[in-house]
Amino acid sequence: MKNLIALIIFGSFSCLSYTQNSLTTNHLVQQYDQNTIYLKKKGFEKAGQRIPYGTFKKNLKKELTAFPMALQEYKRSRKNLWVAIGSSVVSAAFVFSSARSDNYRKELNYTGLSFNLLSIPFKIKSQNQLNRAVWLYNREAIVQKKL
Repeated sequence: MKNLIALIIFGSFSCLSYTQNSLTTNHLVQQYDQNTIYLKKKGFEKAGQRIPYGTFKKNLKKELTAFPMALQEYKRSRKNLWVAIGSSVVSAAFVFSSARSDNYRKELNYTGLSFNLLSIPFKIKSQNQLNRAVWLYNREAIVQKKL
């Protein structure tokens, strides 16, 4: 009989402890969802809301300004993106000028292709830096909220 009573008491405390841990876990998940950013194709998601990037990703930049390390990585990302865009524009200029030139058509096309290929690593690096900026933001948001 004593064993049965002890088993019932132990079971009650175990259930209470499990319920309390479950509530704490749910609270942590809610805090995480409210305070972190998820990148999407044409915007990002925060607190269950889909927010467009805005012109030159100004809406994302507003969010990242809360944490200097994230903002610094974002700025590096933007610099590499502008290099990639510039390289692509130069590439297009060479290809368009090749259409007007009969003498150097092949050389201008190859030069344009080279500039276009040159832009690829900068675009990839830019995207990786943007991902890192969001990761730094999420890390700091969690630490600051003391989840």
